[in-house]
Amino acid sequence: METSRYQFRVLPAPGYCDDQIVLYEPSEGWLFSGDAFIAERIKFFRADEDFGKTVESLKTLVGLDFEQLFCAHRPVRKHGKAALQRKLDYLLEIEGRVRQLAQQGDSISQITKRILGPEDKLMFVMTMGDMAKRNFVRSILLGPKKRRT
Repeated sequence: METSRYQFRVLPAPGYCDDQIVLYEPSEGWLFSGDAFIAERIKFFRADEDFGKTVESLKTLVGLDFEQLFCAHRPVRKHGKAALQRKLDYLLEIEGRVRQLAQQGDSISQITKRILGPEDKLMFVMTMGDMAKRNFVRSILLGPKKRRT
């Protein structure tokens, strides 16, 4: 994708949703991340978010050469690549802890409470359970649910 001054590479970044893309402008060191970033330490997933695809997308993105991260939910960030790496590291840490507790026989509810804390009841009610901490854990262990239509 080109403008009169810039040439953006359109890259797939599935995870938050299957058709998510990011825009990368290598000569400027810019990454427009859509919803791939949101924050470094997230606690909530939608029911249809795919943890595995999110991790793979983040691994691809941190392999790019960029400094500024333009996130759909936050202003421009300096040291954006480092922030994206911290998010990836956090997700991998959570995954390890979730899998360890699951191997010990803990339920999704027990794991969620131990690692992410109790469910946010207001968020749960407002989204009818679509945005929840347990969706994060469930996606790690079982994958995403199909999107409700």
